[in-house]
Amino acid sequence: MPHCATWSESDWGFAFECAELHARFCLGGSVATASELRIRERVMGTTHDARLGLRIRYVEPRPALTAVPAVPDDYRDL
Repeated sequence: MPHCATWSESDWGFAFECAELHARFCLGGSVATASELRIRERVMGTTHDARLGLRIRYVEPRPALTAVPAVPDDYRDL
């Protein structure tokens, strides 16, 4: 998820807490744990639907301009 590059330390802490919740759920957690995971998944934008809700979209970067055309000094006289 490229948007993770902008996460702060607290965002990463939240993600690690989610990982712990996931591990607890896999070891026989309750339905309430599953609900909490689903909410946290939406907050972090880990699925396509969650990213749509957060208006996160990934686009291909445009190639950089190689040269900017020069503006003539007498452009106002044209």
